[in-house]
Amino acid sequence: MVMSTKVWNVLAVVGLLFCGGFSACGGGGGSNNGNSNNGTTQPVEPLETTKFLYIHYPNAGDSVGHVYAYDTATKQSSLVTDLDKTTKTPQISLSPDRKWFAMRAVFRPNETDLKQGISIPSLWVVSVDGKQFRRVTEPILNSNLEGAACSIDTECPSTGHCNTSLGKCGLRNYSIGLSTPRWSNDGKTLWTNMSTYWSEGTRITGGSVLASVPVSGGVLDLHNGNSGCQQVTHVAVHPKEDKLMANHTVCTSGKEGLHEYAIPPKDGTQLFANPNLSAALGTILYVPNGSGVIFLANTAWDLNNDQQPDTQGIGVAGYDFKEKTFGALLPPLKQGLAYQDMTMSPDSSKLVVCIYDSNANTNNLYQLDFKAQKDAFQPLIEDGKSCNPTW
Repeated sequence: MVMSTKVWNVLAVVGLLFCGGFSACGGGGGSNNGNSNNGTTQPVEPLETTKFLYIHYPNAGDSVGHVYAYDTATKQSSLVTDLDKTTKTPQISLSPDRKWFAMRAVFRPNETDLKQGISIPSLWVVSVDGKQFRRVTEPILNSNLEGAACSIDTECPSTGHCNTSLGKCGLRNYSIGLSTPRWSNDGKTLWTNMSTYWSEGTRITGGSVLASVPVSGGVLDLHNGNSGCQQVTHVAVHPKEDKLMANHTVCTSGKEGLHEYAIPPKDGTQLFANPNLSAALGTILYVPNGSGVIFLANTAWDLNNDQQPDTQGIGVAGYDFKEKTFGALLPPLKQGLAYQDMTMSPDSSKLVVCIYDSNANTNNLYQLDFKAQKDAFQPLIEDGKSCNPTW
């Protein structure tokens, strides 16, 4: 299969056309837990549709992030919240009503969090004016604390590791993580992927599953299903229907690739099976009208529309549910660069992507304008410190 830069008609329902975007285009309440606003909620004005939120990392080489808003009309950024100036690698997503953003972070840990022996993230909702913070998830308990007492590794035959700081047998380098939270289309539920990983000899093992929690607050609900795969990652939620999508990898009895689930999720259905195209790990994005999905694709790419492959690699592609066809949006980047997060404007006219430069250790934001007649792909923020956009 060759991914061509010809126009992709996945958004024809809303009168827009996709294209390759290289040079021209003719046409994406919480529980209190001691850290909220005393259970009260003040009125919040929705974020203007010309604006998106993103994470700015003010100090080079520092993972502490602040939340900013960027206005595509004025080309100006403004601080929403500095998250106490201590929050590392926050991940955010904007609510359907544009009044709140959900956040995954180790943020304002409470007494129970601090007793777990490792840093475990929680989910929060924050008003888009940065004034109201409400924790959503109850503390996630560290099951790795339940081992027998020990002082050396040989006293732990089942795991081979003694956590001497806690004096208990347990898994080595055990970690618990959550992915970027995604809102249900009615704004009442947050979806994420919960992961647990640890070391066994020289390899890392573990995996991830779908998880959800009511925005009103509660304990994270895990949805293990029967994927037959070790990792179920990068959840996305359909904007119109009770469906979600995730990427399946490291499979034994299951099938790798994008899978769509009905909600509540049990067994996902593989979106496509193509020997010449695979979904790479990265953001999965339903288009706003729900007619297609955007994802990172590893395949051959035709850069000049001569129907011949010019390069092989990971670029941004789309899949039209009705037509069951693929379309190219952005081609593979040069060595050392990689697509990170991406988001689409509410009217589907623009796609904002974060590009990471591993050589310079920088993140910058770029915009693909589907209505632009030329120079459709342009930089938005090139300070080397901005990523994780949500529109």
